[in-house]
Amino acid sequence: MKKFYFLYFILLPAFVQAQPELGVKFGAGVNWVKPEGGITQNSSSEIGFHGGVFAQFTLPLLTLYLQPELSFSQYGGVLENDLGVSFDYDIQATVASLGIGGNFLSSHFHVEVGPDMFFIAKVTQDITTPSTSTSLEISNPRGNVFGYHVGIGTQFNRLQFDIQYQSTFNTLADTDANFKLRAIHFSLAYHLITPR
Repeated sequence: MKKFYFLYFILLPAFVQAQPELGVKFGAGVNWVKPEGGITQNSSSEIGFHGGVFAQFTLPLLTLYLQPELSFSQYGGVLENDLGVSFDYDIQATVASLGIGGNFLSSHFHVEVGPDMFFIAKVTQDITTPSTSTSLEISNPRGNVFGYHVGIGTQFNRLQFDIQYQSTFNTLADTDANFKLRAIHFSLAYHLITPR
C-alpha cells in the first residue's frame, strides 16, 4: 500500500506538463466513525469543517486533470455502547490528497477519485456515563493514516462546488481510537490563478 501511494504521489505528477490552476477550498462535512471489533456500538455523526489550497493540472493528451490538495480538516463522531456510555471524538488532521478526474455530460460537471494521506495532529475523547463526564487526549494515534475519496462536482468560471465521500483504510490507533473515519464533504473552491 505504501509503495502504491509513493508511485501515485511522486511519479504521476512527473507526467504533468501543463501550467496549473491554483486556488483555495473550504467547506463543511458530515463525519462519523466506524468501530473495529470489540463491543457493538451505535454510531452518530457530527459536523466538521475543512479548508486548504489546491493546484489543478491538465494531463497531456487526455481529457483528465490531476488535483493535489493540502487541507486542514476537523472530523468527529459519537459512539455509544449498550451500557449508556458515549464516546465523543474530535479529530484534527492535515490531509494531503491527489485526485484524478474528468468531465462528464458537459464541461461543467466532473467526477474525481484518488488517495488521501491523513496526518493526525490531535484526537480528543469525551467520555460520558449516566453519572460522570471525562475529557482526555488520546496519546497514541497513528502518525499517518491512508484513505481515499470519490466525488462529483461542477464548475462555472472560477467557482467550483464538490461533494465527496472520504474514508480511511485503517484505524486511527490500535486501542483507544480503534475506528475508521468516514465523511461526506461539501466544498466551495475558488480558482485564484488560471492559465492564460
